[in-house]
Parts: sequence; C-alpha cells; structure tokens
Amino acid sequence: MLGVSFLLTVYNKAMYLPAVLAAVRGQTGDFAREIVIVDDGSTDDSLAIARQLTHDWPDVRVVAQVNGDLPGLIPPAA
Repeated sequence: MLGVSFLLTVYNKAMYLPAVLAAVRGQTGDFAREIVIVDDGSTDDSLAIARQLTHDWPDVRVVAQVNGDLPGLIPPAA
C-alpha cells in the first residue's frame, strides 16, 4: 500500500494549528498516513497544542527542537 507523509514545520503558529491539523487529519483516501510535526523552538503554545490535539493519533510524531535559525541562509525581507 502506498503511503503519504505530512511534514508540518511549526514556529509560533499556535493560532493556526487547530485548523491545520484538522485539515491534515481530514484527508481521505485508501493510503497509509504518517504525520510528523516539528516544532522549531516556538515561544508560544504551539508545541503544547500540537501534543494535546494529536495525543491519541496513532500515526503522528511530534518533534521538539531548539530554534534552528540559520543566519545568512535566508536574506531578511526588504
């Protein structure tokens, strides 16, 4: 069976997470799912919300890491 991996990168997106997670969870089809949420050191409640909303999902993994800002790779907006 084919599968689909959903990779959600999160940094201070607490207000959007419920809708995004509902949309991902609502995907239909005859395929296996893997959902990986990577929180990049959010300072809001993003990590807690991700864990709370997905705690009983069998196909999800929530990863927390220190903010990975890499200066110089992405120029600041003008």
